[in-house]
Amino acid sequence: MTLPRLWAFLAIALPVLAALIANLPSVDLAYHLRAGAGILAGDGIPIADTWTFTAAGTPWTDQQWGAQVIFSAVYQVGGWTGLVILRAALIGLIFGCLFTIGVRRGLGLRLAAWLTLAAFLVSAVALGLRPQLIGMALLAVVLLLVTDRRAHPGRLWAIPVIVMAWSNMHGSFFLGPLALGLAWLEDVHDRQPGAHR
Repeated sequence: MTLPRLWAFLAIALPVLAALIANLPSVDLAYHLRAGAGILAGDGIPIADTWTFTAAGTPWTDQQWGAQVIFSAVYQVGGWTGLVILRAALIGLIFGCLFTIGVRRGLGLRLAAWLTLAAFLVSAVALGLRPQLIGMALLAVVLLLVTDRRAHPGRLWAIPVIVMAWSNMHGSFFLGPLALGLAWLEDVHDRQPGAHR
């Protein structure tokens, strides 16, 4: 393995390895698993809170039902090990996209790897298996598509599909259209006479 390939490998492999060996935080994971199991059992998307004793029966808009279904399906097939692997895969996707974006924007492999690892260290506390992790992975994919828009403009059509799915996973879905809008503004700026002086 060449040194540049080693940097690329480490940028993605170290976050994935850390996700595999770290404890699986269960801040509200059991709650999401229970909601997803109900949906998969045919109970539909919950419309009232039935698990919180201080708010039992209160109307509830379960905006994260898509993530709950994914978590519960993975749990039913693979148990806790399956959930750990899912978290590691999502983290690999996030930091793989981040590394690729850095390289495509002109960073050398070593600098892109170091920045990716620094981003992992800063964000590690927020990488529990929660719907926001799926939102982070989808944002990373959207950012990669936006980064590659000039080389592959046809791929931008995937963004509305991603955002539609994302809107049922986590409330951060508005970041997808925002990233696309900011890319459009950059393109408008770059087309102005004298923009590259």
